Amino acid sequence: MLERLCQVLKVSRSGFYRYLKGETYSVSEQKQELNQQIEALFWEHKRRYGTRRLQAELVAQGRIIGRHQIRKILKEKELQAIQPKSFVPKTTQSKHGKRNSPNLLLEQARAEKLNQINDYRMGWYQTSHTCL
Repeated sequence: MLERLCQVLKVSRSGFYRYLKGETYSVSEQKQELNQQIEALFWEHKRRYGTRRLQAELVAQGRIIGRHQIRKILKEKELQAIQPKSFVPKTTQSKHGKRNSPNLLLEQARAEKLNQINDYRMGWYQTSHTCL
């Protein structure tokens, strides 16, 4: 019966017994400080650092904490890292001062009947021919 009660209230049995003894659960100052530190690092890096990078940053500062613990804290605060857009170099230089290439397809005559090919690839071969 106690298990069913705990299941309905969504608490653990040990938490229920702790409540009966008059003990209440409170987040320790260390955990609160760690939560604040993780959130500060998250915003310091403009939401770009996920759990792995945050953990490495905390280890560099001398704080030992697991990745999954960081993930849990971020999830509780509804924080999620974003992936920056990848850099795509601009390869077209439209202001180069040279003339544009002509559109050879517009200069060709249109096919007059089915299966007729106008060959625009060879400048010396300007006649059209029929496919067999």
